Amino acid sequence: MAINATTVWRVRPSGSNTNGGGYDAAISGAGTDYSQQNSAQASGTHGSCTTSTFTDSTAAAFTTAMVGNAMYITGGGATTGFYFVISRTNANTVVLDRSPGGSVSGATWHLGGGWADFWTNTTANIVGGNRVLVLGSGTPNPASYTYDYTHTSYFTPVNGDATNGRVSFEVDPATPGYKAPPDTTGGMPVIKVDGLTFYNADNCNYKGLWFVASAANNAGYGVLGNPVNALVFGCVLDQFGNDIGLSGSSGLSGSGMHVFGCEIFSSVSPGSAGSSFALYTGSYGMTIVGCNIHDTVGNGVSLGAMARLLMTTVAKCRGVGVQIWETTNGYLVLVQNNTIDGNLGHGIEIVTQTGLADLSAINNIISNHTQAGKYGMTVDAGTTAANDRIKALIDYNTFYNNTTDVNAISYGAHDTHGGSNPFVGQSTENYALA
Repeated sequence: MAINATTVWRVRPSGSNTNGGGYDAAISGAGTDYSQQNSAQASGTHGSCTTSTFTDSTAAAFTTAMVGNAMYITGGGATTGFYFVISRTNANTVVLDRSPGGSVSGATWHLGGGWADFWTNTTANIVGGNRVLVLGSGTPNPASYTYDYTHTSYFTPVNGDATNGRVSFEVDPATPGYKAPPDTTGGMPVIKVDGLTFYNADNCNYKGLWFVASAANNAGYGVLGNPVNALVFGCVLDQFGNDIGLSGSSGLSGSGMHVFGCEIFSSVSPGSAGSSFALYTGSYGMTIVGCNIHDTVGNGVSLGAMARLLMTTVAKCRGVGVQIWETTNGYLVLVQNNTIDGNLGHGIEIVTQTGLADLSAINNIISNHTQAGKYGMTVDAGTTAANDRIKALIDYNTFYNNTTDVNAISYGAHDTHGGSNPFVGQSTENYALA
């Protein structure tokens, strides 16, 4: 036996990375989940074993309720790691899921209690299908962090897999005021990050977490880098006044990220507009659905090959709202059913004619782009006549109150433009249609 895909690990603000940290309810006879507390339920320094039968007669602390809990064992000749109690013999002895070593004596062990952070023990020790639940302190305040992390470098967690399932980093439902993702109005852990956090995190989920960018070491980095099949669901990505793309992928391995129901913004107004994109899709696809991207330090969203921006609001960014930079023929980009409003740059900027040829932009509202020299939709290359021949399907869009609706491209045959304000309350970011 080994660590199961059904294991749940817990992170708590007052936890310790030497705690057991985990619980597996699928273990026969599983008792009380002691990972849902700050301190270990029991510990000792005289652990010994020659097989999976583990003994500490000095502590004499083992109970039946401990079955299913993880124990962190180190020293005394043990292979350092996390082991699960699968049965209890008596107060001195338990049977573990596997042997910590063939000749262990004087080992230190801690059973129960949550971890202090979500990365120290997740670069090893866990397996596909595991969940890592991160406890918040209540309704988020980005200036008051639940966790304050400074990374000297990125970390790569154990990846999920097709056999056991995805590894999932999630808000702990025990968080005060918890609301299930994608509802971002409830209690969430606020995690201050310094630079790139997750890298090459394939087949992983991120649910209900609020990431705040610190002032240092963030330029050119994001929370996620180079993921394959990563799901970001109901998270908040807060630039906190810093010019950083909090979520991005160069897509080196293939399929990028899938972002659903997230809010991406800066809770702190910057001294000046930035140049980074708050969300950068990379080279090989990202799906962005039902998000609210607003009031960013610089630009909003940059879409590369096979990217999809659907049913999302991109509003009041301090730069371009949506940029299409696709340069690879045949890789369709979808921009459909979005509200693109009041950005200080262009609403939609299409950088190349190749990007124009591979773009399907349908049923978007593009409104209130009123800065000098900015357009509702613009193409950076070519003439209107040439671009009209090249474009794929750009039609059925509504333009309202842009200084100039379109540049280097004509309206679609079914576009509407002019008329009255379509929104209930644009000034208060109420983009329901009037």
